[in-house]
Amino acid sequence: MKLIKITYLLIILSILIQSCSEQGKKGNPLKTENDYTLLMYGLPNMEKQNSRNVIAEKWEIKFESVAGCVVTKELTDSVKTINDRVGKNIEKKYGKNWKTEFEKEIQEEYAREKQITAILDKVDFIKKKDEQMDKEGNGLVYYMTPIKNSTTDYHVSVEGWDTINDKDVWVSYYRMTANYKTKEYKLLEDKIQPRE
Repeated sequence: MKLIKITYLLIILSILIQSCSEQGKKGNPLKTENDYTLLMYGLPNMEKQNSRNVIAEKWEIKFESVAGCVVTKELTDSVKTINDRVGKNIEKKYGKNWKTEFEKEIQEEYAREKQITAILDKVDFIKKKDEQMDKEGNGLVYYMTPIKNSTTDYHVSVEGWDTINDKDVWVSYYRMTANYKTKEYKLLEDKIQPRE
């Protein structure tokens, strides 16, 4: 559990630094690529980011970060104006309670992902890799996506930092499937793969 907290802290710190330094580098941040793209600024909820992304893809809603930590009143007003318009488009498609339903589905997805995390945290080869990473000051992160046409099976990529050719690289150590109902998992591949 300590390792998970450290990993989340490191990820949040990295994103915070990146988002603050990236602010102002974007061209015109107020253009959206479709009528279901909500604009965001500030630090996202890292703990539930994967869950939000899974549900957003299901709902065909996109999120676009337009600024980091420091924002102007002009930007926040513009984001509100655009998000109000986009929110009405989403409301036409999903109904007046879309925000409540969207958040409910994120919570449900997060609960499933926590069950898979609990399963994988007990796997011997993952525990060994996690202990090794912990000694190096790093940790492992699970990225999960539901398997199409299944209500209980997930693809899982177990990821973290590694050094390849004297460079620190974010990699996938293991590709797996896991079922949160049966509590079964299957290792598909354990070849280290750099992530883009």
